Amino acid sequence: MPRQREMPVRLKPIAQAEPSKPRLLELTALLELTELLAL
Repeated sequence: MPRQREMPVRLKPIAQAEPSKPRLLELTALLELTELLAL
């Protein structure tokens, strides 16, 4: 499932560029968890 691995890679730089938006950080954390569960 390459699509699941692409999502966190795309959102990580966005979250780092805008740390004032905690929702993006939460999304990246959830995507990282789902990626770990998918492995």
